[in-house]
Amino acid sequence: MWGSRQIGVATVLLVGTITVATAPASAGVEAANPPIAVTTTADVVDPDDGILSLREAFDVANAQPGDDTIDLVRGSTYDLGPTCGDGTDDANVDGDLDHTDPSGALRIDGHPGSDSRHYQRPMLRMASTCPSRVIEQHGQGLLTLFGITVTGGHPGLDAGGGDGGGVRAASALAVSIVIIEANQAPVGRGGGLAAPSITTYASEIRGNQAGAASGLVGGGAWAVDLDDNYSHYLDNEVTGPQAQGGGVAATATVRTHNSWFIGNTAVAGGGGVAAPDIFLWDYTATHDNRLIGEAAPGGGVLGTDRPGGSTVVVEARSTVARNTATGDGGGIAADHVTVTEDSEVSGNRAVDRGGLAGPDGGGGIVAAHVELRDSAVDRNVVEAASPGGPARGGGISAVIVSMSGSTVSRNDSTAGGGIHALEVDVRNSTVIDNTAGIGTGGGILVLPGDGGRFALDHVTLTGNRAASGANLSSATMGTMGRSILGEPRGGGGNCAGVRPVSRGMNLVGVGGGCHLRGDRDRLRVSDLGLGWPSYNHFDRAVRTPVTTAASIVPRFRCSMTTDELGFRRPQGRKCEAGAVEVPSW
Repeated sequence: MWGSRQIGVATVLLVGTITVATAPASAGVEAANPPIAVTTTADVVDPDDGILSLREAFDVANAQPGDDTIDLVRGSTYDLGPTCGDGTDDANVDGDLDHTDPSGALRIDGHPGSDSRHYQRPMLRMASTCPSRVIEQHGQGLLTLFGITVTGGHPGLDAGGGDGGGVRAASALAVSIVIIEANQAPVGRGGGLAAPSITTYASEIRGNQAGAASGLVGGGAWAVDLDDNYSHYLDNEVTGPQAQGGGVAATATVRTHNSWFIGNTAVAGGGGVAAPDIFLWDYTATHDNRLIGEAAPGGGVLGTDRPGGSTVVVEARSTVARNTATGDGGGIAADHVTVTEDSEVSGNRAVDRGGLAGPDGGGGIVAAHVELRDSAVDRNVVEAASPGGPARGGGISAVIVSMSGSTVSRNDSTAGGGIHALEVDVRNSTVIDNTAGIGTGGGILVLPGDGGRFALDHVTLTGNRAASGANLSSATMGTMGRSILGEPRGGGGNCAGVRPVSRGMNLVGVGGGCHLRGDRDRLRVSDLGLGWPSYNHFDRAVRTPVTTAASIVPRFRCSMTTDELGFRRPQGRKCEAGAVEVPSW
């Protein structure tokens, strides 16, 4: 629909120091070689001048077996390639710095010290007249960059396919406290970095560009597997007509930890990140990325095709916000999407192009299966591709939606303002203030089809807008119990379509149209006793009952032991209907 995990190079973090674990030395090498100290910034090769250039240091490392470290001088600028050939040299003669020793790893050390945030990094800068990247590793050892800046690389089509505008590694690459800036891969992948395995820590990959025509390209970085920690991918882009992954692209897996993907641009999908499997963890922010090609999906994140379907997981207070797609999935497009642990998908925009085999639209998320736990989908918008056309799923458009302890709020579409799906299972959650314009299902729209159904349990579904079925519209049978349904807006009544089967103990406002007739249901209640919506930092909107009118669920019939916000159920002798308990204080 939308187009094996290897553990990358381990990064070990210690208080006050940073250690990047390196691959073991090859067999027969007992220890790493002594450090190679660079003593001049000139790009010269002269064995008789009594000084050692960076290019000569690479020659030393290439000539001796085993692991090597090249030491740079803090604050120095190493201008490379003032004279060079056609940029295809792989013997470290001119152009890029070539590491050709197959027997060991290479570390380039800028010696940031303990105050690594404020020191001036040594800069490796390729001349604009030399069509070459800055560093290329040809062997099988690990290439580690520590505390440096790499800029100005721009290779042509060479033996590496033009990949890696700044740095290319044939095996594994680790960067720590590094800036990869303003590099280009005009005909290749990975404008800043390219390697099968990449690990980044506390680095900035910014303003890089890749120009490969199609597929997973990666403006900032391209890899098979990429592990990212505390790093920022900013303002990178891909320019090929079918290129994906403005910030990062990987052919297998992207795993992030407390990182940023902001302001990146792609043409055909994945403005921030594109890969078959993507895990955004621990305050990772994917913000303000955009797509510029026609009908391109996944403004922020794109899960690309693989057997069994692509996977995107957003967890631990991570956010996908203010991204823009020209096709489906303003925030996220994938086969399987999980948003959990106080995470948020908000403020994204999509265009419903229609015609896919799967779901269409999805201002926030479009997927076959969406699971939302303890999180929020808020203020997303999907627009029609042409006047009068469909715009489906302002918040979520999916085949199956499973939702618990979460909020879907303030999303906008013409059909299914909050949720647009075939199968909907919502528990301990709030669906509020969504809009379905001229269509139906302001809060939830359940589609016709095999397997179509809905189940609502301890749900607050209120304040949504639509021409019909302001809160709920269903083309198939479903159940509702222990829920609050009321205060529709837009004149469409509470419900449209097939009437819900009541499981009892529902509290229903004056909107009518639902025909609930279950045990202990309270119908056409003029005052539901709800307070104003309360939005917390992660846009979890809840309506807390301010009277005991909602305390209608006997203790033994409470189906859950906590409410949407994690507070104990019940707080008193009975449970509340809806998502939130009245505090006992």
